Amino acid sequence: MNENSQIPRKFSRTFIQDLSKNEPDSVQKIYKDTAKNSNGLMLRVSPKGRLTYVVHGRIKAHGKQAQFFTVGNAEEISLYNARLIAEEFHDLMSKGMHPVDHYKSRVKVITMHDLHEHYISNKTLKNETVKEYNNDFMRLSKRFRTRNALDIKRDDVLREHQAVSVRHTNYMADKTLQRVSALYRHGMKHFLDGDELSLFKKNPVKVLDDTDGWFVNGGQSRRKMACIDTDDLPSLLRALDEMKAYRGKRKFLHKESQSAIVAAHFFRFLLFTGWRPEEVSKVKWSQVSSCLTDITWNDEEAASGLKNAEEQYRAPLNREATKTLDSLRSYKFNSPYLFPNSTLTNHFKQNPSDYIDMLGSLADTGKRYTAGIYRKTFQTYAEFIGIHEVTIKRLVFHTQKHYTTQGGYIFANREHLRRQSQRVADFILHYAKMHELIEFQDVDINMSFVEAAREEIANNENNFQLVSEVLEHWMTIGRKFDQMR
Repeated sequence: MNENSQIPRKFSRTFIQDLSKNEPDSVQKIYKDTAKNSNGLMLRVSPKGRLTYVVHGRIKAHGKQAQFFTVGNAEEISLYNARLIAEEFHDLMSKGMHPVDHYKSRVKVITMHDLHEHYISNKTLKNETVKEYNNDFMRLSKRFRTRNALDIKRDDVLREHQAVSVRHTNYMADKTLQRVSALYRHGMKHFLDGDELSLFKKNPVKVLDDTDGWFVNGGQSRRKMACIDTDDLPSLLRALDEMKAYRGKRKFLHKESQSAIVAAHFFRFLLFTGWRPEEVSKVKWSQVSSCLTDITWNDEEAASGLKNAEEQYRAPLNREATKTLDSLRSYKFNSPYLFPNSTLTNHFKQNPSDYIDMLGSLADTGKRYTAGIYRKTFQTYAEFIGIHEVTIKRLVFHTQKHYTTQGGYIFANREHLRRQSQRVADFILHYAKMHELIEFQDVDINMSFVEAAREEIANNENNFQLVSEVLEHWMTIGRKFDQMR
């Protein structure tokens, strides 16, 4: 068969896919689309099996011979678009214009790499974040990174998602394609045509939502899946106390480990605040109020350690978080950081693997508690007890940039947040069941009174939200009765 002989076939998506799966037979073939709307489209299959859409024709000009013009890679261009381009190519040839050159000169090309670079340069990102985003992007194949982002289709995304999972892991494949989705959302906002309409008409990564194609947790990170089981809270909190008095087999035989003490307080603080580990690890004592009830980010340098933050913000702490800082202060570590490293010259690691392993061993629940799990746990507990989602986000700095600079300084707002944070702390303490007595305003309260107070909170006929509010109410009534005697 002549290599330019044309085999008539009615093109379809299935036909193209089947051809792409065939083993190459070292012979070039050319198929001609017989559909009514083919517009003269053809498909060339190279000896190595590469599929390319082409059209055959002659540019209307003296001395020009008929030839093949490349429309594009059949694995990258949909059949529908290829037929439209074929129609345009024939129209251009009838006008005496070279179809490929003219088409390329007016078609916008924005590669995935261009999109990635534009995203990075138009965001205010920390060096670590830029490095992480670059790593995410480099997991994509070179071919995908250099593709015209405007031409990438849903099938392309599905194939690349699968390919990344083979080269790395399912989790990394999800994370990488989430980054691609973010690039498309960015492109829709920043790349406009002459009519100020977006060049990006749709986000092809949405196919993973539409087809439930994500590998892990609907495309969300595995960290967001994790939450500490309330049944494990007693073991976890006891383990944190034991960690403060840790004695090693080779080192720290006769004294406590400074880093173990810091780690125990670090994890406990994360549990009772839900803050990001990277932010907590960098907090300095100069940001903490003298009574340990608030932490303030009030200058540009300090605010740089708080994701999405304004340059001034005062965060309220619940009583358990304050107790944690009070306990930590009693050790009198000579460092500007709340949670210092072993040399006291810098801050503690945000995800200290050795002490995470130590905590897991001491807790003996068969589970591993990374530094990131406390944030999701706090938010899950807060949602369970009915705290409004916007309040939860404020408590954990999830969308801090949407609030006013002075929001944290308004007393009523701050105390409202403190009360809601305390509700979560009370929930944790309730399930921890560590002692029969709890401390309230420096007075030991029998647990039976605490349980009665919890029942009062559950009664919808009152406005109590905290155990402490019920106890204060009862104490006030008791004092009045005592004065009446």
